[in-house]
Amino acid sequence: MDNLKAKGVEFVEGGSALRRKQPDRLLYLAVPSEVYREFFLIQFIQEVIAEHKLKLLVFEPSKQEVILWNE
Repeated sequence: MDNLKAKGVEFVEGGSALRRKQPDRLLYLAVPSEVYREFFLIQFIQEVIAEHKLKLLVFEPSKQEVILWNE
């Protein structure tokens, strides 16, 4: 889970840097459905997602399909 948290921080920091250079570019964080259910539904994480206006793409790896596309 610590590795996942570190990746999330990298995404936020990298997204902030990219927005400064390319403000029109849209970034999505793609996460497997299991990770979404176990981590991204935590209230605090939901608040961070809202605060940073993160866009999520949740996918089911076994079916190779997108199950949530959060704009």
